Amino acid sequence: MNDSSLQLQWGRQKIREDLRTLIEDSEALLRLTASVSGEQVDVLRERMRARIEQAKQALAEASGVARGKYRVAADNTEQYVRDNPWQAIGIGVGVGLLLGVLVSR
Repeated sequence: MNDSSLQLQWGRQKIREDLRTLIEDSEALLRLTASVSGEQVDVLRERMRARIEQAKQALAEASGVARGKYRVAADNTEQYVRDNPWQAIGIGVGVGLLLGVLVSR
C-alpha cells in the first residue's frame, strides 16, 4: 500500500469519526431544545431529525462497504500466503529483521 492509499484510508476514517461526532452533537442539541417551542423551531427540529437519520444510514452503509473491502483484502492475503508459503515466510523474516534493526538503533 502506498502513501496516498494510506492517507486516503486515514481520511475516510477521519470523516467517519467526524460524522459520528456530528450526529451525537446534533442529537444532544435536539434534546436540549426540546423545551423550546415555536413553529419555526419545530420545523427545524424535524429537519434535523431527518438529516440525522440520513447521516446514520450513510455512515452505516459506508462502514459496511469498508468492512467488505477489508474482508476481501484479508481473504486475498490469506490466499496468497497459502499459495506461496515460503515467500510469505521470507517476507515475514525480512520485515522482522528490518524492524529489529530499526528498534535497536
